[in-house]
Amino acid sequence: VSTQSTGRKEKKKKTVRDRFLYGYAFFRQQKDDSISRGYLQKSIVLVSPYSYYGLFKRVVTVMGPMFFEFGPALLEAAYQQCCSWPDRVPGGTVDLPILGKVINFNIPYSGTTLVVGPTGSVPTAPKDQVMSNMQVVNIYHCFKNIQTKLWLLWELVLLGEPILVVSSSPSTCSDAVLGLISLISPIEYGGDFRPYFTIHDPDFKKFTNKSKLPSCILGVTNPFFFKALDHWPHIVTINEAPRSSIISNAKKEPTKDRNSGIPHEIKNEVQTKYKAFFPADKNITKQLMKQNPDSGLTSAVNNDLLRRHFLRITENFMAPLESYCATLIPGNKTMSPFSKIPSIRPFVEATFITHLINIGKNTKELEMYRKFIRTQNFIHWFKKKKREGINEINKRYYLILQE
Repeated sequence: VSTQSTGRKEKKKKTVRDRFLYGYAFFRQQKDDSISRGYLQKSIVLVSPYSYYGLFKRVVTVMGPMFFEFGPALLEAAYQQCCSWPDRVPGGTVDLPILGKVINFNIPYSGTTLVVGPTGSVPTAPKDQVMSNMQVVNIYHCFKNIQTKLWLLWELVLLGEPILVVSSSPSTCSDAVLGLISLISPIEYGGDFRPYFTIHDPDFKKFTNKSKLPSCILGVTNPFFFKALDHWPHIVTINEAPRSSIISNAKKEPTKDRNSGIPHEIKNEVQTKYKAFFPADKNITKQLMKQNPDSGLTSAVNNDLLRRHFLRITENFMAPLESYCATLIPGNKTMSPFSKIPSIRPFVEATFITHLINIGKNTKELEMYRKFIRTQNFIHWFKKKKREGINEINKRYYLILQE
């Protein structure tokens, strides 16, 4: 089911991300002795240019079981309903009908669904009523077994480091990749990311190239990637079933430790030599609910706490950049109706570092900022700030002309 034709057409400059489509899959496996492998496996996939993760994940959850019960006619019906959906208005809320269900969808302001704002109170709305993409990735559920490593992961994502996420299922690794990207909200991740990557992907050779590491986060389930990407500096392994291996037959294809080559079961861990600039916040880890860690309420409360915390520390990190960029916009005194519109001043690293020193940043913090301003995350963020600055200059100039 393609949603290419839905929504209002928008004219904007294409980015790397615009070259990709997003796929949302519903997979079913049924035992069937008449098949050599013993199982009948089928999937339906919703393909869209829009990264509305929460919305389309719900859509395929509704559509999948009905398709397998009633057949292909359901796909045509679902497609026609998607085409009848109203235009997208950022920040708005719309009711979207799909095969007898109605999904109340909160349309995100950002071009990506992964930028989150304050989540407010714990969601208690009925299952099919609240679908805010700003809350859909539960980072506590994704990383509850390595929760103390979230601060380390926040730094790695912020600095655009290549990260390999290995898990036992496509859904788990996909959620983990999306969770990592959303960890640096309100910054929009500027690198490449593949929630579920396989050896059959045409970009496989690109990522196995040892001469140049990309700014990318890959989610995989095939243990072959331990060998193929053993040069990647940061590997996150997530195993929801601690006693089971990542593959079904560990005796035939045991996984191996990336350093020693010794077979082992997949552990919940972060393999890296990176030394974090800042430690985990023990006050936050102490506040996390410990009772019934797998319950929906505990997961929602802890996710809300972590979301708010990482939003706060990201905003605090970006505050000096925000204040410095404000100085790049010429003041009204430099504008005259008898001269051309002034340009925004360039970003100068040395001047920015002096600005950081003047506001009391220490040596460790200065080093982190130096690394950050060389990342795609910064480049993406600064281009947006520059556009906003130019719009502000034009607005002020036209007001002066009116006077």
